[in-house]
Amino acid sequence: IILPNTVKMIGYSAFYNVRSLEKIQMDGVENIADNAFEGCENLKIASTALNRLRYIGQSSFFNCRNLEKIIIPSSCKKVGSAFGGYKSPKFTLIIEDSDEPLLCPEGLGFHPDYPGQKMYIGRNLWSKIYKGEEDHNFFYGDIYHFREMEYGDKVTAMLGINLKRYYSGDLENL
Repeated sequence: IILPNTVKMIGYSAFYNVRSLEKIQMDGVENIADNAFEGCENLKIASTALNRLRYIGQSSFFNCRNLEKIIIPSSCKKVGSAFGGYKSPKFTLIIEDSDEPLLCPEGLGFHPDYPGQKMYIGRNLWSKIYKGEEDHNFFYGDIYHFREMEYGDKVTAMLGINLKRYYSGDLENL
C-alpha cells in the first residue's frame, strides 16, 4: 500500500489483522493511532521515510511477526507500548538522534521471549517528563530485549537501569 502524502493519520485499528499486508509506505503520516497495524503478521516494511511522524500509539505494531525495521524519526515526540507480542528475530529499531527526549510512558512493549536483532538509541528515552523541573523519571525495561544495542552521542542519561534485570540476551553485545 502506498498512501499519499496528504494522509496525516492512520486511525485506530485501521489495518487491524490485515494479514496480507506486507509493505506500507506512509511518508506523510504524523500520527499512528492505537492498534493501527496490530496482527499484521506479514508486514515487513512500514515506510522508509517517516520524517513527519510525531506519535505512535499503543499496540500499533503488536504481533507484527515479520517486521524487519522501524525508524522512529527525530520529529517523533511520544511512543506508546507499540511493539509488543511476537517479533521477527531480524527486527531492527532505530530511534534517530535528537536533543529532545522521546516520551515512552509505558515502555516500548518488547517481550524478553521475543528479542529483536538490533536497537539504535539516538536520544534520551523517558517514562515521564515534568515540565519546569530538571528531575526526570528514567526510561527503563524492555529496551534491552535486543541482541545488539548501540547508543548515539545525544544519549546523555540512562539512569537507574539494571542490565541484568531487564536484558534477556547476551550481555557481551552491549
